[in-house]
Amino acid sequence: MAEVIEGAVQAQAVTPAAFNPNAVGIRFVFNFAQVDLIIKGLGKLPHEQVSEFINALRGHAVQQIQDAEFKHAAATTQEETK
Repeated sequence: MAEVIEGAVQAQAVTPAAFNPNAVGIRFVFNFAQVDLIIKGLGKLPHEQVSEFINALRGHAVQQIQDAEFKHAAATTQEETK
């Protein structure tokens, strides 16, 4: 039988949180045509199931295209001023 020492802290079993795959960010790299194809395919599903995802995907794609366009324009301007 284990001896209990007064004032000692007994170790408690800590149950680790279950792994949540939904909390893992998964990055993909798509070009515009691929994003467009995915959105068209998702458009065939019930709107209430996919509208939030479609909007997020479209918004992210537009932002990426605008960023790339801005960088391209800046690089072109730099080349022209040399």
